Amino acid sequence: MGFAKIAGAVPVVLCLALTGCQPKPGAEAADGAPRDSALVEGGFIPGDPANSAASTSADQSTLDVIRKYEAPEISSHPEMASRKGDVLFITMDGTPVARFTDRRSGDCMTNRTCINWSFRGAAALVSLKGKREPFALIMQDGADGWSHFTFVGGERGLTWFSNWPEISPEGRYIAEGSRESMDVAGYFRIVDWATSYPHAAYVFEAGCHPLKWTRADTLQVNCDHAGKDGAFATVATVKRDAKGQWRLTETAEVTFDDAERLVAGSKLKLRTLDAKPAGPDVAREGAMASRKVATEAQLVAEGMDWLGPAGP
Repeated sequence: MGFAKIAGAVPVVLCLALTGCQPKPGAEAADGAPRDSALVEGGFIPGDPANSAASTSADQSTLDVIRKYEAPEISSHPEMASRKGDVLFITMDGTPVARFTDRRSGDCMTNRTCINWSFRGAAALVSLKGKREPFALIMQDGADGWSHFTFVGGERGLTWFSNWPEISPEGRYIAEGSRESMDVAGYFRIVDWATSYPHAAYVFEAGCHPLKWTRADTLQVNCDHAGKDGAFATVATVKRDAKGQWRLTETAEVTFDDAERLVAGSKLKLRTLDAKPAGPDVAREGAMASRKVATEAQLVAEGMDWLGPAGP
């Protein structure tokens, strides 16, 4: 769908220390890292919370990186996104839909009012009417050090994703997940966009990172597996059957030494897991329970304003 691939919700302190935090389709970062590198971007660079000058510098450095990644996306979609200083505007079919204003008050290392917004590309998602409609992908970077994503288009409700949303080829399903890292529990879910808001979601009791949709109903993922001899990773296929049931089937154990490779003689009992429909709270909160659905008042406080009609 023309988006960067970002693996998990990892603070930018890790991302900037590594290579591959590049969001432009078909382009490469200044350091030569490909766009497909499985890293996450966003968040704030660490500084001295007691030193306001250090915090301001860290905030500006992060903002510079975000703007660098955003600029080519806006250039590719000038009819949808534009920026005037700290304000990002989203337009659909010539009608202003929303604006996002960066907030940087106080100490950006400790104050959650320090929030940056950026345009991350365009997508065509299948609506409840069964038609593909344009949406803008928006990334929010907060002082908590994490990035969140949401699609803005012809509906007022916002579905938040805690990691990069991987869209199926026909634009109906959106997969999101994260393997366990830095003492953060992993998760995996699939959102059916062709349902009324809050969109139906299906969750697996596993920590997995979506790799690639191979068909409209089939997805390849990497998952964590807590074995008795330690933690291991697996490759798995996620598929939707004729009855609408999503099933995850692990096919092999893998190791990540110098390169990803299959392990001869798996030590694991490979799993087959069925997804469970998420309740309305889970569907609205997003994959991670810590990310609540944004209320209108919260969005305004964080710098977002609806401009156009609510949509169809």
